[in-house]
Amino acid sequence: MARCRLHGGANARALLAFESPEFLEEVPRHGPLKPFTKKSVTSRAGLIKELEQIRRDGYAISDEDMIPHISSIGAPVFGYRRQILASIFRSAVPRPAILGDNRERTSPWSPRRRPRCSRALGLDESDTQPASSAR
Repeated sequence: MARCRLHGGANARALLAFESPEFLEEVPRHGPLKPFTKKSVTSRAGLIKELEQIRRDGYAISDEDMIPHISSIGAPVFGYRRQILASIFRSAVPRPAILGDNRERTSPWSPRRRPRCSRALGLDESDTQPASSAR
């Protein structure tokens, strides 16, 4: 069985951030996470902190942590039971095409602008807290 490293990139972290606590327990506890670039998160504690931020923001940003000079932004797609089903993302070269000059201002997929995909799948946006995946 092949294993996919979910700690790199906005698309993968947008999925991982909304997984169940049980699923997140499977994230390696011993040793560093394998880096993709010099900007990659390599510790479990660093990854957990980043996933908490993604849950607060409602989207993930990858700032050259997967591939140098490429940045991306990813957002979760939820089903009608508020379970994570997928994620969507956009990436670009050069970096300012996605992040602009100020990463903090970049929020095209903030909770107020959730992807239409989730609504099409029956998501009730009046409930603002996503449920964890049922696995």
